[in-house]
Amino acid sequence: MEEKLYYRYLDHPITTVLLVSRGKTGCLVYASLGSNRKELLKISQSDFRKLSRSTKVSYGLYYDANDSMVNLERSFASYLDGSFTETIPYEYLFGTKFQHKVWDELLKIKTGETTTYRQIAEAIGSPKAYRAVGTAVGANKIAVIVPCHRCKPCDGSLGNFRWGTQLKNRLLQQ
Repeated sequence: MEEKLYYRYLDHPITTVLLVSRGKTGCLVYASLGSNRKELLKISQSDFRKLSRSTKVSYGLYYDANDSMVNLERSFASYLDGSFTETIPYEYLFGTKFQHKVWDELLKIKTGETTTYRQIAEAIGSPKAYRAVGTAVGANKIAVIVPCHRCKPCDGSLGNFRWGTQLKNRLLQQ
């Protein structure tokens, strides 16, 4: 049995975003950033194939322009603009329990603030696991909504960001 997922692109001045929602809940399950739509779709297809192998669930990606996807696009754009007033419903399809703990902690970081991998590790009760926290932050599949861009190394540098440090810096300025 196939689980249907619906996707739509958001073209924003900061970046293009591929948004994927779960058909049965309407929740955002994937948000990836970039400039090349074909590449974004190709990467998402690969990510969902890997997920299918581990969960034994077949995921079908379908382009959709229905009202709920248009509303999701509009809401996500407000996040990128720094003017969001409502939360976007999301759910984790990817990740381990540990990664979910890390991502839940990222959600507590307020706009305009940052934290470090070590601070996250301490907050989740695993003070020595800051490297594992870094890996978990990098594995986040719901960019911007789960604000992995707000987490930095202890040395104060920007650190790595899957979509580039220039984009990370722009997101931090929003």
